[in-house]
Amino acid sequence: MSNKKIIIMCGGGGQRLWPLSNSSFPKQFLSLIDDKSLLANTIERFDGFNEFIFLTNERYRFIIDNLIQKNLEIKNKSSILLEPESKNTAPAICLSLFLENNHDDDILVISPSDHYIKDISKFKNIIHNATEIAKDTKSIVTLGIKPIKPSSQFGYIEFESATGSNKFYNVKRFHEKPNEEKAKEYLNIGNFFWNSGVFIGTVKTFKENYLAFASDIYECCLSSMNEIKKDGIFIRPDSDIFRNVRSISIDYAVIEKMKNIKVLPLDTSWSDIGNWNSLHEVLNKDDKDNSDLKNTTFIDSENNFLFAKKDIYALGVRNIALIESNDKILVADKKKLDNIKDYLPLFSQDNIEEENKNFRPWGWYETLLLQKSYQVKKIVLYKDQAISLQLHHHRSEHWVITKGIALVTNNDKEYELNEGESTFIPKKTKHRLKNVGQDDLEIIEVQIGDYLGEDDIVRFDDKYGRT
Repeated sequence: MSNKKIIIMCGGGGQRLWPLSNSSFPKQFLSLIDDKSLLANTIERFDGFNEFIFLTNERYRFIIDNLIQKNLEIKNKSSILLEPESKNTAPAICLSLFLENNHDDDILVISPSDHYIKDISKFKNIIHNATEIAKDTKSIVTLGIKPIKPSSQFGYIEFESATGSNKFYNVKRFHEKPNEEKAKEYLNIGNFFWNSGVFIGTVKTFKENYLAFASDIYECCLSSMNEIKKDGIFIRPDSDIFRNVRSISIDYAVIEKMKNIKVLPLDTSWSDIGNWNSLHEVLNKDDKDNSDLKNTTFIDSENNFLFAKKDIYALGVRNIALIESNDKILVADKKKLDNIKDYLPLFSQDNIEEENKNFRPWGWYETLLLQKSYQVKKIVLYKDQAISLQLHHHRSEHWVITKGIALVTNNDKEYELNEGESTFIPKKTKHRLKNVGQDDLEIIEVQIGDYLGEDDIVRFDDKYGRT
């Protein structure tokens, strides 16, 4: 019996949802539709799969690892495959074909991590049908989205008449993103789907097609995976070998050259959340086509998109977007949102890519205030995690517990602190912070000293192997 494995591509650093999404913390990790991230929702759509493989890079590894550790359903059947450098989707997916526990008849589902799908039950049925078609026809199956409007934001799949009991279609041809006139033509003709970027097939079928149409990528990725280094859940292919692979999408390298490829309609509300306007389309709106994140008061206003944590009062505005991140606010005409990435070079480059959150294996921290001789940080430690036993030569630290229970090592003393309690760590003092509660531990840290750099640290013991 073949295993079903989901390969989730979550290494993209998208800027089309700037300023909330950037290369430090891209959209797949954001909660845009509900209280879960797009990646978390993607994982839920594939519950019941035998194995989860996350394709990402070093930058996002701890974010994904934390999500896995909190999900008991997938914790013991997940791995994180770290692409040595960004080479587009064809090499990244090819790496996953050579994981040591793969078998030829295993079914692979390749999926983006940042899509919105409304009807999960229907989606699961479609995926099940797609896996059966892939096995029976020894083909690659992709999911097509019925266009609801002429759009130049998607590639198109031209299909032939339906066949089989599951009503799948033979793919006639793939088309690149068209201009608006061509998109209208596709919509009028009728035998076109939007390309979802989801691909299903057996390990053997994927390998055969890589060998047929992209043998150089196949051989390079195979060699790179033969020299992997494992670090717990993390799998690192050989970077020296991998850097020689050409950069190309799987669509161009393999999929569009295949003869035996099927498309199955994804007949439910879908969005790739490709920009702020596409998010506006899927969110609930009032009778004037206004959407917002919180309780915004709209007065004599229409077709606005307001995404901010603060209360907003919109008076007499039309076609306006306002998006708030931790330290930036974008105000724009909604018509400009589709191409926000193109405008970023025109903005001040100071902190365009800066994200306050810095992720570590134990959790994350963000700097709330930074001055020459002191700074204030918010620190979050995940359940059962701890910072290293360490000291600082140039700064002292004052910790205030704002949530959870902390076990503090302060020189030769060890004690618990609860919410509202605090402690002082003098400079040149060995110390450690551990989360011993049932939820995330949150503290406010005030550092005071003549040097506040992150390299002012001496580690004596670290569960993550850092020195």
